[in-house]
Amino acid sequence: MTVTTGDRAVVGTVGGPLLEVRGLRVEAAGAEVVHGVDLTVRPGEILGLVGESGSGKTLTALAVNRMLPPRCRTTAGTVRFGGTDLLALDEPGMRAVRGRRIGMVFQDPLAYLNPRTPVGRQLAEAALVHGAGRAAAKARALELLDQVGIAEATRRYRDRPHEFSGGMRQRVLIAMAMANRPELLIADEPTTALDPTTRVGILDLLVRLRDETGTAVLLITHDLGTVARSCDTVQVTYAGRTAERAPAASLLARPRHRYTAGLLAGVPRLDTPPGHPLTVIPGRPPAAGEQPPGCAFAARCPAATERCADGQPGWTGDPADGFACHHPADGLPAQAPSTPFLRKAVAPEAAEAVLVADDLTVRYGRRRPPALEGVSLRAAPGRAVGVIGESGSGKSTLARALLGLLRPQSGTVRVGGRGWDEVGRAEERALRRRVQFVFQDPYASLSPRMTVREALAEPPAAHGLADAPGPERLCELVGLPETVLDARPHRLSGGQRQRVAIARALSVGPEVLVADEPTSALDVSVQAQILNLFGELRERTGVGLVFVSHDLALVRHLCDEVLVLRGGRVVEHGPAAELFAAPAHPYTRELLAAAAVPSLDPA
Repeated sequence: MTVTTGDRAVVGTVGGPLLEVRGLRVEAAGAEVVHGVDLTVRPGEILGLVGESGSGKTLTALAVNRMLPPRCRTTAGTVRFGGTDLLALDEPGMRAVRGRRIGMVFQDPLAYLNPRTPVGRQLAEAALVHGAGRAAAKARALELLDQVGIAEATRRYRDRPHEFSGGMRQRVLIAMAMANRPELLIADEPTTALDPTTRVGILDLLVRLRDETGTAVLLITHDLGTVARSCDTVQVTYAGRTAERAPAASLLARPRHRYTAGLLAGVPRLDTPPGHPLTVIPGRPPAAGEQPPGCAFAARCPAATERCADGQPGWTGDPADGFACHHPADGLPAQAPSTPFLRKAVAPEAAEAVLVADDLTVRYGRRRPPALEGVSLRAAPGRAVGVIGESGSGKSTLARALLGLLRPQSGTVRVGGRGWDEVGRAEERALRRRVQFVFQDPYASLSPRMTVREALAEPPAAHGLADAPGPERLCELVGLPETVLDARPHRLSGGQRQRVAIARALSVGPEVLVADEPTSALDVSVQAQILNLFGELRERTGVGLVFVSHDLALVRHLCDEVLVLRGGRVVEHGPAAELFAAPAHPYTRELLAAAAVPSLDPA
């Protein structure tokens, strides 16, 4: 059966459920982390399960497929798939469902593809394990490669995973999950690490596969743009409970749970004035084992009352369209008047550049095309330069070259007029004080053995800076409580770790920060906090910023000027306001079209 929802035809969303989860409870290391979740997916439906890290969305999906990691277990509930309770099946019975009737797509293809085996053989094995003959399995593998949009399937059949781009590897993983024509596809954050155009391609592929095959999709994500583009229905989770469920269009236009409204308000958009602080949700979600007696969101909610703290809110509405909130929102919160981060913008001609790259060319091997070719950039205190482009465009190579971490084959990088290749070790250390790096993964950039206090004190000590700001002042500068100073990184949230990484970079008094995808691993609400922090630091300290990102809305929100990279070349460069209002290059227009989200941005 086919019905129409908005612009999208939805296969079979009228009728009985394909997947019906009731009262699901999951424990991790003895603490309950999923608290009585209900979930329904109908044949042909794409359901988006949305929530921040730790909300229980991934454990819910893994419990459905009976793939929970060690020390996790389902303690209550039913999972009915096509009328069969999966939790009651023995393992041979579950194996007949898993991979054949339910396919699974994970976030990181490299973790699930054998690096030594050609992808075609891996696809064929997925069919062989469920009874297909060898000839039929190979034919099915070639059919799948073509179906998921990989050109020249016969030739690419023999290629290994490292010979595919990130987006192509994700397509291979989707093909593997579709090998046995499943009725349900569970996709866990399949687009998180992808650039806008690649992400759109993967989402469009999932929708097309649903339309062509009737396969339903349970799409797990923390990205609201993802659900806006691809989902029929959205279910929002918070601290292991369902906060809201509704058709995607109505939920995005008029959220009712205060948490959903806060998430939507904190998303930087292409149609909002840049430079103003984003709306943030204060505090953090409760950790596992910290469940309060009342609403788990009460401590962060602007409308909370004693009633919220005393008892769990019941479900309002019907199972397919309702919410659990004592004081529901009426759409998005009004944007409070705010002052732009920089009340007096630093004019380009008034700012003397500290970090200057001229005509950089970088190659990785003689026979490969250059990773960068003829790239120039100027970074000055108080100004923010955005560098955008797809994966493989040369963004991270440029960041490393700016910091002297790799040497270009031609061109120069100068800090205060001195090149990295013309200074000795002592002067190089002095230059590094002036330009500091903020990494994408804060956990990887912080020593797990050091407390926050030790991590913040180490760089000034290494540079012999007796008058550097102390750890307490650095915490104040980046909005961290002093109580974190004696904690180690594993005790902090992702947002707190990134704040520590930024504080560590600031500890030596740099004039420019180079930040390489500093928010890509963070949840929506935490991302808003970090973006606000960068804006505030520019105003309070005068530090300049080179902000490397594949997210155009973030760059538009934060930056004064923008470089667009494609294939290692700058294809467009100019003031951010002009570039986003009237992009001159077709590639920039393509990026903007991919970044615009129909339900969040105007057409």
